[in-house]
Amino acid sequence: MQDTRMTGAFAKYEGAIYQTFDERIHLQQHVEWSECKAFRRAVDWGASVDHPFVCLWAAQDGQGQWRIFDEYRSTAQVSAIHHVMEIIRGTPGRSLTPATARPGRTPRDRTTSNCLPNTASKSMPANNSVYLGIESVRAALKVNPGTGEPGLIIDEENCPNLARKWRLTAG
Repeated sequence: MQDTRMTGAFAKYEGAIYQTFDERIHLQQHVEWSECKAFRRAVDWGASVDHPFVCLWAAQDGQGQWRIFDEYRSTAQVSAIHHVMEIIRGTPGRSLTPATARPGRTPRDRTTSNCLPNTASKSMPANNSVYLGIESVRAALKVNPGTGEPGLIIDEENCPNLARKWRLTAG
C-alpha cells in the first residue's frame, strides 16, 4: 500500500478477498461427484485470452459441499453453437440441471443461453451481485466443523485453468 500511496503504483490485493483459500485443502485430485444429488453448470461468455468462454460443472453432496469437477474453457473465436456442442459433449452421464449464466450482453449470448440443454428450463441468469457472490464463496471456503471438510473443493486435474486462477488471485 505504501508504494500505491506514495508513487501511484498499481495496488495488488492478492489474497485479500478469499483469505481462507488454502490450495492444500480446496484443490484436490480425482474429486468424486457421481453420488451427489444436485448438479449445476455455470457459464461465463467470452472469447479472448483475458476473458475466455468458460463452463464449469459442479455437484453438491448431502453435506452441502460443492465439488467443481470439470471445466470447458475456450479462447477461440468460434460460433456460439460450437461452444454449446462442446458443453453437450461434456455433459453425458451428468444430471442436466439448469445452467447458470451471466446475462447475455449480445443477442448471440442470449441465443446460446437458450440452446444449453437441461431438464428443468433453459439457462438461468446469474445473480451478478459482486458482494453476494464474494460472501457465498467465502462461506463455501470455510471448513465444516462436523465433517472437517471445506464447503468447496476443486478437482485440480480436471479444472487446471480454474485451479491456476485460484492460485493467482487467492494468494
